[in-house]
Amino acid sequence: MTNLSCGRKERQPFSEADETVHDGPGTPSRGHCTRKLELDNLLLTPKPGISLAEATYIAKCCFPDFVHGCRRLSGERDANFRISNHEGRTLILKFINPAEDMATTEMQIALLEHLTASELKVGIAPRHQACHAPPRHADRLVAAALDDNGTCDWIDYWPESGQAPVRVRAYEFLEGCPDAKLASSQPAWMALGRQMADLDQNLSGFQHPAMHRRLLWDATHTGDLCFLVEHVKNARLIEPILDFLTRFERQVAPTLARLPQQMIHNDLSPSNILVDQAGRAIIGILDFGDAVHAPRIAEIAVGASYQMNRYRDPCIALDSIVHGYESVQQLLPEERAHIHDLVLARLVQRIVITSWRADQFPENRNYIMRSAADAISLFSTLHETLYE
Repeated sequence: MTNLSCGRKERQPFSEADETVHDGPGTPSRGHCTRKLELDNLLLTPKPGISLAEATYIAKCCFPDFVHGCRRLSGERDANFRISNHEGRTLILKFINPAEDMATTEMQIALLEHLTASELKVGIAPRHQACHAPPRHADRLVAAALDDNGTCDWIDYWPESGQAPVRVRAYEFLEGCPDAKLASSQPAWMALGRQMADLDQNLSGFQHPAMHRRLLWDATHTGDLCFLVEHVKNARLIEPILDFLTRFERQVAPTLARLPQQMIHNDLSPSNILVDQAGRAIIGILDFGDAVHAPRIAEIAVGASYQMNRYRDPCIALDSIVHGYESVQQLLPEERAHIHDLVLARLVQRIVITSWRADQFPENRNYIMRSAADAISLFSTLHETLYE
């Protein structure tokens, strides 16, 4: 098994200009931030305020076979509902955040269709579901371009509340247990690594103009987060986070462009993975909303960051995931050399971005911050082990 044990990384010398400076206790300085932060409007815009009655109405108009039941699901950026037919088959009805541009919506639909046509095991990724054109008497509904079957990829809806119009699309609901049921064992983590590699192999040929979009959750932009560290409430985290961000920007970011790049899922968190009843096999992957063209190794780092605190030695979980991944496709030595940096990058994202967004949307704070405590614990352990 590839051994990535969490040994101390060699501390590289900094120039005087690289050193992190604080303006006062618990207050980060922005002096080391080298470029203007481009905030993602998608993370600044509230999710659409859609009522259950509105979702039921749209299901009746555009998915007439799925009117047996409708219930609201959780969601951070979009408003999501589960609609069912009389046979028990269900769809996710997604009211897309109005800040999402049309090219991104088109890319995500194309991505699901690409995976449906690929060699990925059937059922691992949800299938896109086309909409029926709404009846002419339907209020506030306009169909996108219709295909030869009289269906379309999404519809535009003008909410009753007078909000800006939103796009509505649907995809199949996958059954399974949440990743919280994944066994905390090396075989289970190896299975997760194999599924990551299988997914990445099938994503490697995907091309779309919007795949190069700028996304704050993209690991290559982690250095930008120095502008948002002030939102972290735990003052003891400020200095180690800024230390890591400075090192990342100076020593890691310049090398990432030389690593293998491709489309990746970019958010293989517990809420986006389904497992079987035994907790040993991955049977579903959800929510491709953060998919982006990025270093391939970031796929492993992101997924591992959610698993490593489930075992007494975090790097056992990481080693097992990497071993499973490499049983399907081999990593380069340069990729393995940066995996710890990218695990820490995702942990910092989970701490800083969620703290900032929780301040923006306090009514949704509990959902936004649901994994922050685990991220803080693992970041503190790894940063102390690797860098101090």
